[in-house]
Amino acid sequence: MNNFELLENADYREFQSSQVPSPWWINLRTRMAFSFEAVEDADFEWLSLRSRESAAGDEFLFYFAYGQQINAEICDKILEQHGITGVAPTPQLIVPARAAR
Repeated sequence: MNNFELLENADYREFQSSQVPSPWWINLRTRMAFSFEAVEDADFEWLSLRSRESAAGDEFLFYFAYGQQINAEICDKILEQHGITGVAPTPQLIVPARAAR
């Protein structure tokens, strides 16, 4: 199983939009999202643990890969396109596969 299959099995769905530069994997129930680059680069074990968690309080977590520009505007656009209000978009960095070992 790869990282993308892992997220799909955890009820994450791919989201693409002309207003967002790359695909995102989103779970609205857990209030978490991973950029394509983050999924590609993330350590499998770390991602497996994260995919079973939920964001705390009023946060909506957006995971970015190292080297990827963290862009609050992207987070806002994703929330807007899903009709989500009343949450705080919270950018995070993944644990890359090479750093976790």
